[in-house]
Amino acid sequence: MQIEGPLRFSVAQDEQGGGYELFLDFTEEFQALPLIQQDRAFRDYLVSLGQLVQSDDLDPRNLQGMLMAQQIAEQLLPHVANGDLVLSESINIHVRPDSPEVSLIDLLQKQ
Repeated sequence: MQIEGPLRFSVAQDEQGGGYELFLDFTEEFQALPLIQQDRAFRDYLVSLGQLVQSDDLDPRNLQGMLMAQQIAEQLLPHVANGDLVLSESINIHVRPDSPEVSLIDLLQKQ
């Protein structure tokens, strides 16, 4: 399933002992917006993620992955709103193989 919005999610296997590396990048279109429009676009993105996770279109495993994407976006919101992030840099998250976040990895690998 493609997660549309200002964030692009990608995944790579961690070569240093298992698990995965989850990479988050802001789209170039989002980066080009003025801060106030970035804030609005990111809040709209969170609303759309909320609607998606409440829909009946996701199986339980994909739902778990979408919830993780939503949680990550919620944590990033104050930093986006304040302009605290360097939007041209990737955000890297290490995911252990036994963690529930693996469902997001599975979701992204199906793209």
